[in-house]
Amino acid sequence: MWAIHHRGQFDDLDALQEPPLAGRRLDVGGFVFANPFDTFLRKISVDYLEEAWSQLEPIIKRYKLDKPDLSWGWCHPGETGIPGVTVFEPHQWLGWTSQLLYRFYEEDRFSLADKELSALTPNLRCVATWRSHKWRIAPTNFTLALRLIEAMCTSEPSEWHPPFILADNPGVNNPWLNLARAILNENQTQLDLAVEEAKDVYSPAGYRIVILQIKATIQYSPDKSHLKLPPV
Repeated sequence: MWAIHHRGQFDDLDALQEPPLAGRRLDVGGFVFANPFDTFLRKISVDYLEEAWSQLEPIIKRYKLDKPDLSWGWCHPGETGIPGVTVFEPHQWLGWTSQLLYRFYEEDRFSLADKELSALTPNLRCVATWRSHKWRIAPTNFTLALRLIEAMCTSEPSEWHPPFILADNPGVNNPWLNLARAILNENQTQLDLAVEEAKDVYSPAGYRIVILQIKATIQYSPDKSHLKLPPV
C-alpha cells in the first residue's frame, strides 16, 4: 500500500495489516486524533499516545465500546467525516478502530462519547467509515503505534502539496507550513530557517514526520530537486 518512497521501510507493518473485506472496503468505527496538526507535531510521542489512551479507555468502557478487536487503524479521509471539522490534516484519521463499531454512528452513545472526547487533551473524536486500513497493533502498543503514525502521516505526498495546505491555512505561521512556503518559493535560505524552527519546537517524532514528508514532496517535484534537506 506504500508509495515508492516508503517501499521496504515498513515491512513489519505490512505483516500486521488486516485484509479488506471486499476490495477496498473495511467498515470500522473508532476514535481518532483531532488536535490541530501543529499541536500534534509538537506533542507526538509514546507518552502522548499513552496519555490519550488513559483518557479514552474509561470513556469507552463506560459506554461499552471496548470491543475485543479494537486496534490501531486509519480511516480514509475521502469517505470519513469528523463533525464540525472542515480542514483536512494528515493525522486526523489515525487512532483506535473496531469492525464491531461500524454502525456506531447510528447510536446515541456516538455523539455522547464524541462530546466528551472532543473536550479532552489530547483531543479525540469519534468516526465511522466503510473504507479503512487496520493493523493488529494492540491499543497499548504505543511504540509500534508511533511507527504506524509516522508511516501514515508521510505516505501520500499529494496530501502535503504546498499550494493546497497553504490555501487551507491562510496566514498561519507555524513550522510545517513555513516548510511548505519555502518549498513553494524554492528558497533554500527560507527552507533552512524553517527546518531549524521545526527541530526546535516539534517532538523528535514530529520533526521526523515533517522532514520525511517534505523530502517526499521534493522527490516528486523535479523542478524543486535543487532544494536540500538534512538527513533524519
